[in-house]
Amino acid sequence: MTIKQFACLALCLVTCFGDLATFGFLLSWRDRAATPSRRRARLLRGVVPGAVVLGALLLTALVQAMLRWSEQ
Repeated sequence: MTIKQFACLALCLVTCFGDLATFGFLLSWRDRAATPSRRRARLLRGVVPGAVVLGALLLTALVQAMLRWSEQ
């Protein structure tokens, strides 16, 4: 395992855990709204776009890790 592969793997793991923690925060933030209409607004304006961004980051990290490992 080269340093480049190890660094990419470590970055991928940190990104995955960070994405999960952020997604958990977004869901708990939505649940803390006072009314059901406010929860729905938070879901549509905050959680869904945030989940799309987090999913894209997660997919990018995993693809980069696979590309680094395939260089062997």
